[in-house]
Amino acid sequence: MDDVNLNNCLQNQNWDGGNEKRANIDVVVEEHQDEEMLPINTPEKFECAICLHPCEYPVQLPCKHIFCFLCMKGSAKQSQRCALCRQEIPDSCFLNPPLLNEEQLEKTVTFDKNYQWFYEGRNGWWQYDERTSREMEQRYKTNETSFDLLIAGYVYTIDFEKNIQYRQDNPMKRRQIKRDFVNIPEKKGIAGIKLNQSSQGRPGPLGGEIPSMVSRLDSNACDDSVMSPPAPNNTPQSPANSPLHSTFSSEQDLSLHLENLQLTESHST
Repeated sequence: MDDVNLNNCLQNQNWDGGNEKRANIDVVVEEHQDEEMLPINTPEKFECAICLHPCEYPVQLPCKHIFCFLCMKGSAKQSQRCALCRQEIPDSCFLNPPLLNEEQLEKTVTFDKNYQWFYEGRNGWWQYDERTSREMEQRYKTNETSFDLLIAGYVYTIDFEKNIQYRQDNPMKRRQIKRDFVNIPEKKGIAGIKLNQSSQGRPGPLGGEIPSMVSRLDSNACDDSVMSPPAPNNTPQSPANSPLHSTFSSEQDLSLHLENLQLTESHST
């Protein structure tokens, strides 16, 4: 067999082999077309685009981007917009965070069997997020008196001697901290997320807690009696149940008064 025929045979074999491989691939694709597509990431494996760590208490915004709850909260303090697409973040994401993994709130890490770290809130105590509490416990057991920590976009100083935390850019904004049993009665939730999913007292987009009146208005938005503004105190009001004839009598009195004024003016001239 000459060289030309040999090359032609080899090319035909390679071509047939390629067709056979492509046919096998087509069969595999057809076999898996009816299978349900599974998500590539689970809530535990999502990476936050802000802190570049695995998401802690991951929340999914209306724009479908996913962040740590505290990272989203810290970013919202600047513009209340998504850190990736700049779409506005609605207040509902702070009142009722759209958590992707609510079980993470129940799996609370403890130290020395039953202790955790808390910071002061309104009418109770908030438990620190797991990442922050681990850092605090490590510093506490190495007998450090104070250290700096980034929480929700701000640098805080943790002072173990005075049992307080305060912001470096505003030392007057301070809260009490404590190391206590994980199931204390005054526990409100974790990292600003209430365990009972109630919006009252939950931190808003700017870090301050939502007043109870605002929460009540939000939960009763369809109640006209709640949303109606009160009448001013400096304006006369007619009784709600006053009879109709009282209105007519008042109009008659007014017309008589005007006639008397006109008669007085005519006599004076």
